[in-house]
Amino acid sequence: MADLEPGDCISAEGLQGDAESFGTITQKDCSEAHHAEVLAVGTLSERDVDSLETLGFTTRCDILVPPDVRRYLRAHTRSVDQLTIHQRAEVGEAFACLAVAPGMTSFYTPLMP
Repeated sequence: MADLEPGDCISAEGLQGDAESFGTITQKDCSEAHHAEVLAVGTLSERDVDSLETLGFTTRCDILVPPDVRRYLRAHTRSVDQLTIHQRAEVGEAFACLAVAPGMTSFYTPLMP
């Protein structure tokens, strides 16, 4: 997780759909089939951990993903879900905000301009 950066394209078994966990993250070339693209990365603060039950990660991702990227995604990929993956909800833990391909499909090009 610590090696992920915005713009990275990734795949992982269980990342799509309703799975509660996923397998090993594999970084992919964005021109190859991939399940998701990293939009932003961050580190959980004490405030983030305390507010997870009420606000969830979406609010944190809304802050971290630049407005122009959110507008681009809405305009070009309406069916993309913004999700966050994390290992543990602990202060200092890394997390990533992702655009995940809908259903069991894949992306074949980078999402971000």
